[in-house]
Amino acid sequence: MKKFFKIFSLAILIFSLSSQTTFAKSEMVEAFGTYVMDVKVDETLASGTARAREEAKRAAAEKAGVYVQSYSKMIDLELDYDEVKTVTAQLLKVQDGEKIETKTLDGGLIEIKVTIKAIVEFPNDEMLKTMMSDKQSLEEATAKYKVLEQEYEALKRQMAELKGEYKTANKIEKRQIKDAIAKNEKYFAALMELEEGNRYYFRKDYQNAIAAYTRSIEISFNFAEAYNNRGNCYAILKQFQPALQDLQTAVSYNSVDPRIHNNLGNVYLEMENYNAAINSYTQALNLNPNLFSAYFNRALAYSYLGQFQNALPDAQRAMQLNPADTDAQNLYNQIRRRI
Repeated sequence: MKKFFKIFSLAILIFSLSSQTTFAKSEMVEAFGTYVMDVKVDETLASGTARAREEAKRAAAEKAGVYVQSYSKMIDLELDYDEVKTVTAQLLKVQDGEKIETKTLDGGLIEIKVTIKAIVEFPNDEMLKTMMSDKQSLEEATAKYKVLEQEYEALKRQMAELKGEYKTANKIEKRQIKDAIAKNEKYFAALMELEEGNRYYFRKDYQNAIAAYTRSIEISFNFAEAYNNRGNCYAILKQFQPALQDLQTAVSYNSVDPRIHNNLGNVYLEMENYNAAINSYTQALNLNPNLFSAYFNRALAYSYLGQFQNALPDAQRAMQLNPADTDAQNLYNQIRRRI
């Protein structure tokens, strides 16, 4: 059956970009990050360096954000602080030749400093306007980037707390703390691969995105976000069986994220299993009653079943949530004509 309506929200970090990109301008920024590792708790130099590098990347993105915001204003695009950070993270490219310095401190501590240079590349005016025109995708991408930041910060706080507890712990407690630190390092590595996958996703390089998400899953097998994002890649590539498997797995590990249910519904919709799609969209809306894409997609699924009376209120709600979206308006008008 030919799909005559647009399907939304098959992506976590995706913008509507042309396949050919030219660049009007680029800016080089330099930044550093530091991390103090503790050999007593079995932290490795590689892990400590990775954490310092991540701090450097955050500092570089903060600097580059000034250029992104200035450039967006120049072409009459108003972005808030979180949107600027999200876009900057996708445009920033770390260059080869980072500088790593270590300094031995008292008590088995080693301070690691990583200095990087990165280029923030700006698409031409038309490209950037296209990127920002899909507010739904931008909002979702921004939300995902904020979650990623929160996960990094949570790991940082946990590591600091574990190191503090280790100082006064007994022998058994120290062994438990070391195990917890090892798990912290493992999850941090999985997050880095997830972030790398998201960058490939942004550039529509889905094969490399799949490879990065797979590495993330191999590090942390129960990582729902990595399964969700990899499932989206498979869906975009029309590989619906692996997409279905990944998104079902993602739901099993995180059943309270409405985006995952919505994305699973999209795969069912593509596979023409419309009742299963409706069930997934309904679960998404139970978790987030204001999820535009789930209303739009459920209206679409009802339409394919010929249940236009059920489809109409969903299409109307989608239009109310995003009145500027022409696809939602067209969907609503077409359903009304069918009744």
